[in-house]
Amino acid sequence: MTEQPQSVLDTLAPTSAETQTGDDGPVRRYREPEPGAKIGRYVVLARLGAGAMGVVFSAYDPELDRRIALKLVRHRRAGSNLERKRLHKEAQALARLSHPNVVGVYDVGEYEGQVFVGMEFVRGSTLTRWLANEETVRPWRQVLEVLVAAGHGLAAAHEQGLVHRDFKPDNVMIGDDGRVRVMDFGLVRAGGSAAEGVELESDGDISVPQTSLLEATVNGDGFVGTPAYMAPEQLGHGELGPCTDQFAFFVVLYEALYGQRPFAGQCVNSIAFSVLRGQLRDPPARRGVPRWLHRVIERGLALSPGNRFVDMAHALETLGAEPARRRRNRAALAVGAVLALTGALVGHDHWEQSTKQAACERAGAAIDDTWSDGTRDRVRAALLATRTPYAATTAANVAPWIDLRSQQWRASRTSVCENATIRERWSPETRDKAAWCLEEQRASMSALIEALVEADERVVQVAVHSAAKLESPELCIDDGVLAGLPAPPEPDLRPTIATVRKDVSKAAALRQAGHVDEGLRVVRNARQVAESVGWEPVIASAMAEEASLLLSAGDFARSESVGRRAYLRAFRSSSWGTAAEAATALAFTVGYSARQPEQGLLWADHAAAAIHHSGDPTRLREATRLSSIGAIRNARGDDEGAAVATTRVLEIIEDVLGPAHPNTAIVLNNLGAIHRSLGSFEQAKGYASRAVEIWEQTVGPQHPSTAIGLHTLGRAAVGLGDDARAASLFRRALEIREAVLGPTHPLVGDTLYQLADSRRRAGAGASVRESYERALEIRTEARGDQDPTVHVMLAELGERELEWGRPAVAAGHLRRALELMTRNEAPVDVVASTRFLLARAQWAAPETTGAGRSEALQPGERGKKCCAPTTTTTRPCPSNDGCGRGKDSEL
Repeated sequence: MTEQPQSVLDTLAPTSAETQTGDDGPVRRYREPEPGAKIGRYVVLARLGAGAMGVVFSAYDPELDRRIALKLVRHRRAGSNLERKRLHKEAQALARLSHPNVVGVYDVGEYEGQVFVGMEFVRGSTLTRWLANEETVRPWRQVLEVLVAAGHGLAAAHEQGLVHRDFKPDNVMIGDDGRVRVMDFGLVRAGGSAAEGVELESDGDISVPQTSLLEATVNGDGFVGTPAYMAPEQLGHGELGPCTDQFAFFVVLYEALYGQRPFAGQCVNSIAFSVLRGQLRDPPARRGVPRWLHRVIERGLALSPGNRFVDMAHALETLGAEPARRRRNRAALAVGAVLALTGALVGHDHWEQSTKQAACERAGAAIDDTWSDGTRDRVRAALLATRTPYAATTAANVAPWIDLRSQQWRASRTSVCENATIRERWSPETRDKAAWCLEEQRASMSALIEALVEADERVVQVAVHSAAKLESPELCIDDGVLAGLPAPPEPDLRPTIATVRKDVSKAAALRQAGHVDEGLRVVRNARQVAESVGWEPVIASAMAEEASLLLSAGDFARSESVGRRAYLRAFRSSSWGTAAEAATALAFTVGYSARQPEQGLLWADHAAAAIHHSGDPTRLREATRLSSIGAIRNARGDDEGAAVATTRVLEIIEDVLGPAHPNTAIVLNNLGAIHRSLGSFEQAKGYASRAVEIWEQTVGPQHPSTAIGLHTLGRAAVGLGDDARAASLFRRALEIREAVLGPTHPLVGDTLYQLADSRRRAGAGASVRESYERALEIRTEARGDQDPTVHVMLAELGERELEWGRPAVAAGHLRRALELMTRNEAPVDVVASTRFLLARAQWAAPETTGAGRSEALQPGERGKKCCAPTTTTTRPCPSNDGCGRGKDSEL
């Protein structure tokens, strides 16, 4: 009996998956199903193309007798149940979406550990090929018609809670039937890498075009999308949502109309830089795109989602409104005199809208009076004229921050006007709050620019950090922030109060540059004027800045007194932003500087309440509050608590400002110092290394901030026992500090001392004596003999002299250290350790005292087993060795 022959479909069995083990665990590798293989109930017909996210096949559905597109989605982890569940959920949501401008999703399932998605099969071409197939430039109306249809698909999906996240020309299909469809909704997070290429393959009905790195989908650590079409929020500057798709839509529309993308760049980083600066290219000439359409595109490409259209529906309405008005106008002219009045009214409406729009754009252009090409050139020239080693790096890195804030100010001020006069979303009261807030932001920017134009070496040191700290003007159009602002003053008071606010901003700029005395003079004059006017919010603001200046001057008691009154005035006038800043500053002043931790933490609670009322969409106020808490916990010896608080600060800063921001480096360095105190030297090394890398890029390798990071990194190397590496790091930090700060600056003494100590441990011996003595001299001269670090340095130098066989010299240093410790009420364990060292010196050199060799020991201490003190002790920590070993801290 002969065997019954099998069908063709039965003989082509599906291929199987292979699992290989890589360095990071099992990785799925698949042999692609060949024609005739079954995926679920579907029969594979042909391979259409492959991309970073998967492989697309044409397939046959035998149950419904139709052809479909079948996408086999890639994901690297073998057995990734969570990933498969997420893909199932997204595909099911898409299957429920039915819209003529969205490629339909029919089914979702699994094939050998991979997720497959069955979709509508569309005969046609992508938008990319549609634009390229025309020998001449397609008319703008034809392009707009296609993109508006795609926009309706996006809008329909947004209504269902779906966000595309990777809208681009390759994900827009134009069918042979003329219908425009958007595809690949929600599926772009599936996996893959930007490095994977995309092959061009076609069966004559559908094609997948070749894609370069800039068009490839990037996936990893939450970074999703195609770099050339990414919104700022996809680059780590906000939350993703429907406005993210809106941004990509307008990038595609710009590219389709002008034949180039709106943001320049040939690589991911350069494009990201252009996007985050809002640096739009000038459109090419002779494209015939009307001005009204270009203005709409600019709006859709705003840096802040709040400055874009409310949603896709509003954007599409605006895109369709202008052509509709023009058609209505032409029709009105054609019907004759009977409808002439109607035509005139339509024309008048258009004229009125255009007039309002022009007025709003003029309001935004007011920023040109503060920051322009000429001002930028003056700032650069002034910075370079200081001839500091890092002046050129500073000049290059300051301008982009001010560029960004000025562009945000322009867009935000325009939006304020539009919300009030065109969209009529805001009441006059809300408009006044937002406009008044923006003027305050402009005053801060203006004060910084004035300081930069008159820059000295101190200004150059803080220029990049100060520019990076400028608040985003977009906060002034945030509904939560606006709710927490007091009503502006009466119109007749505003010119005087505006002058006060500008002077307060100037005082803040002077404080940041280290010109504390001048800052106090400016802010006190401003406060007198404010009190004569009697508007509480600006009085509170002036007092809060005065408190900050007093803190910088080291006058903790007066800083606390003025700060308390600033907080109360701000609280009573509902100036929640000022109240939050004043309470946060008080937490640091009282809890850290004045060493009253419990009171400081209480002020941190007050700050949390004020932040809640003020609105804190960026969470940067909360980050500052947590920084104060970290400092308080560090001061009272709770380094674990300090690490927890500061780690949370880092999470916020990196999320909001990005991992390479100069202020991120400050937090990283603080974490490095905290972990060194905890004895976690490898972690300390990692944090400090990152800080140094960021500072070298943002402020330059010769900047004092870079020296701070090198100093912290050197201390970590000491903890790891690598004294040779530590000496190298301290030497480089010393070179920077001596060149920039001068040979007698206290920070020079600190680094010199650490360098001497590292060299001694590395085998230099007594040859470093002169460095120790010079470091002690610098510190004493700069800070006075009440500085606890001076006491510690004296005691440690005494211990070194004992090692070098000079007990008489050692006794002199130790006796002086004890005298200062007693006078300044040093911790008991530190005093006891120093007495023990003095006793050793006196035993070795009896002639150093007339009272016998045991004079330094107090009753009850004689014969007590003790240890040698550790280096750089400034506060006590527990010890079981009988002496109370001191905790290591920064000099």
